[in-house]
Amino acid sequence: MAGVRWRPPGDFFFTYRLAFVVLAFLVEGSSAFTVHLTDQCGKSINIRSHGGQVNSQPEAAYPANTDCALTLQADSGKNIYIRLEKLDIPDGSNGQTCGDSLWIYDGPSATGTTLGGPICGSSAGEEYESTGDAVTLKFTSDSDSQRGSGFLIVYAAFDSGSPCDSTEFECGNGRCVSRDLTCDLANHCGDNTDESTSAMHANCAIGVAGAVVTAAQARGLGVGVIAAIAIAVILFIIVIVLAVCFFILHQQDNSASQRMDSEKQEPALQTVAYHTNPAMARPTRVEEEDLAITELSESTPTYQPPPAQQPRPEEPELYQDQEAVEEAAKPVYPDAVPGPPKYVPPRAEASASPARSITPAGNE
Repeated sequence: MAGVRWRPPGDFFFTYRLAFVVLAFLVEGSSAFTVHLTDQCGKSINIRSHGGQVNSQPEAAYPANTDCALTLQADSGKNIYIRLEKLDIPDGSNGQTCGDSLWIYDGPSATGTTLGGPICGSSAGEEYESTGDAVTLKFTSDSDSQRGSGFLIVYAAFDSGSPCDSTEFECGNGRCVSRDLTCDLANHCGDNTDESTSAMHANCAIGVAGAVVTAAQARGLGVGVIAAIAIAVILFIIVIVLAVCFFILHQQDNSASQRMDSEKQEPALQTVAYHTNPAMARPTRVEEEDLAITELSESTPTYQPPPAQQPRPEEPELYQDQEAVEEAAKPVYPDAVPGPPKYVPPRAEASASPARSITPAGNE
């Protein structure tokens, strides 16, 4: 509607920014891709100068009778850093140590020098560093029904050349890793400076999005799965916010329409009020001459006979009835005889008695 401008609520902008922050973290984290060892049995992955994650299996628990090996190959002159981020491989039954186990070999095959193994239990956090540009991971499980969730490994190709070039990030421990591995919620340096919020290091701004992704990674979910879930949640939130915004806009349109209708009706109402009582709407002007005449008439009043009352033409019967009532109310004398008036002489007045003189008693 013309004259109505929609302004999205503050919550819309907050959700909009949060969605893009989460998406930015996920896009950056996609450079550190996640693979599942049971899906890559016997293969070699060229990680070049990057990094990523290796999960034992996509399912909640690893399968029985597993025997898989995976080689990570970096560019020449690089080394590979490995950190055991999560570990859940139960010990073997009947007193057997590590019936299911993980092995880490320093080289492109499972026949080289062992960096670690057999590895089992639930103690994570161990770190390993290759002497060359390749590392081989081997995981085996027996037929025992006692199985866990497996393992999660974080790896990164690095070199120790200082200073680092423009495409690399210098870790606090002197390692040079790809800048693509910074602020992706994975510790690729080993000292976590690539995820630091300090301006002296990676200067990451990790908030709610980081906490969500970290919690998902702790459950063994890869970055791709997290990205798919996050995008679905973000789209759902955006749909809800847009629905709320359209509802608010509809309410504003209705309010504006009612206000415009009331404004159109107000002038007509004022005109009717003015014509029905013009004396109140417009004050009467009194001239000085009128005041003088009024004062003179009040100082020398003169008798003004009341005007003769004229019967109202629309009510003649009312006045005729009143005259009949007045005529009937007059007194009636008994000696009144109809006809011409009769002369009645006035009565003679009685003569006054003669005056008597009073003689004093001594004079007789």
